[in-house]
Amino acid sequence: MKKSKLLLALTLLTYVFLIGPMAVMIATSFSASASLSFPPTGFSFQWYQKAFASPSFQRGFVTSLTVSLGGTLLAMLLGIPAAYAMNKYRFPGKALINGFFISPTLIPALVLGFSLLRSFIPRIGGSIYTGLFVGYTLIAIPYIIRTTSSALANFDFSIEEAARSLGAGAVGGFFLSVLPNIRSGLMSAFILAFINSFNDVSIGVFVTSPGTMTLPTAMMGYIQGRMDPTIAAASVLLMAMTMLLMVLSERLLGVKLRR
Repeated sequence: MKKSKLLLALTLLTYVFLIGPMAVMIATSFSASASLSFPPTGFSFQWYQKAFASPSFQRGFVTSLTVSLGGTLLAMLLGIPAAYAMNKYRFPGKALINGFFISPTLIPALVLGFSLLRSFIPRIGGSIYTGLFVGYTLIAIPYIIRTTSSALANFDFSIEEAARSLGAGAVGGFFLSVLPNIRSGLMSAFILAFINSFNDVSIGVFVTSPGTMTLPTAMMGYIQGRMDPTIAAASVLLMAMTMLLMVLSERLLGVKLRR
């Protein structure tokens, strides 16, 4: 009985620790006060209007959406074949290659962002967009490979061999038998990599310019000069977008799986 009460108390404390900051942020975003403080005073939607009307937030959202989507798609083009080869074939140096693909998760994103700033952009002549695109591709590849490999671990490759024996060919067998059977894993990989890229701060804070910055970087720049609930409203909108994307993906995957 005592153990169950202790477990319940620890569970409640964990939920408070995880949800508490979000609850404070949501409450503050509706405050009528001009300062960022808790508990809020009054009720107002004016900070959400300012967040939507902010030119820096608008440009940052477009930049984040563009480079995160592009980087995730390129990471899928590179990561899916790599995961497929490492799960189907046995070859020398397989563990080393796998470690190479996973290495971006071992390198702090701050180091990666600083490297792109100091080496890639000035020496190769890449633009800010190119640097962000490369950075988000690198941090997305490990998520793509890991999630796709988990899906392929439960796939019976004899199905692909049967498709080939029926005349589908190597490419046709892959697209007709492998991809349809791991589509839920691919969708999960895409969403996980995209959300991680879109919410990234470490790379965006280095690879930036006055006219080109991601939404998280624009939000960091905003609070350096102002401390009003606009930043809380923007944070709530960012959280809501992330949660909506996750819920929609679960619903869509559920419909596909039931078919």
